[in-house]
Amino acid sequence: MSKKNNITYNLSSLEFLKNLARLYYGLGKFLLLLLVMIILGAYIISVFDHKHFADSLYLSFITATTVGYGDITPVSYVSKLVAVILGLIGIVLTGLIVGITIEAIRLSINE
Repeated sequence: MSKKNNITYNLSSLEFLKNLARLYYGLGKFLLLLLVMIILGAYIISVFDHKHFADSLYLSFITATTVGYGDITPVSYVSKLVAVILGLIGIVLTGLIVGITIEAIRLSINE
């Protein structure tokens, strides 16, 4: 714990973890929805691109987490649309996770 400009930084305490857990609790529903969308997207990609489900699941997961290696790519227009939707949802959820973590840090600093 250090003091700088009359602000107490207490990030090493348990308060940060409590704030983070409290804020992430509401995010659980979104993460579950993302998991369902990844599985559904993998099924759609496997049907329209005639790929193995494991390859389609890998493609969906890598796209939703915005990593995008490019080793497996969607071929049909439907699969490309699913990949775009998964990518956009992944961007939004990544922003939410970062924002929630920053908010937990802010709350810990203010306490």
